[in-house]
Amino acid sequence: MTKTTKESEKTQTLARLDTKIRKLNDEMRDMVKDEIRQQTKSGEIHKAIQEQVQTAVEDSLVEREERARRKNNLMVFNLPESQSTDNNERQRKDQEEIKKSAKKLEQQTSRLTQHTELGSKE
Repeated sequence: MTKTTKESEKTQTLARLDTKIRKLNDEMRDMVKDEIRQQTKSGEIHKAIQEQVQTAVEDSLVEREERARRKNNLMVFNLPESQSTDNNERQRKDQEEIKKSAKKLEQQTSRLTQHTELGSKE
């Protein structure tokens, strides 16, 4: 082989190697981009899961507080309603009726702190 043929072959080989190197660099760049996308998606999913768990925990705490607040509530049915138009008078009469009913049931009434009427207040 002549010197120019050898040089031509070397040039072609270098060109092929250069092409392969560029192709490998492009593939590596694409792989890195894909990995970054996956990690970003994974991070977003992780963040969304954390937010859902946080919301569920907060809802659970609110529910517990609500239950604790209502644990001493008492509902009384078929209690004769006061006909008074004065709200304070109606509450006083309702409390008197509740106390009378409680005495009949032999229950302590000292813990009664508030009552609420259900139904219409015409």
